[in-house]
Amino acid sequence: MPRSHNRGEITPPCSVPLLRALLTTILEVNILFTHTTRPL
Repeated sequence: MPRSHNRGEITPPCSVPLLRALLTTILEVNILFTHTTRPL
């Protein structure tokens, strides 16, 4: 059960994994960009 319901935010359980996937992909892209822009 998502705890965000306590705040009054109603989110369908189907969008939860999608949001997590987007967050993980964004984090991976950010890490890749930081590694590519920073010369070792």
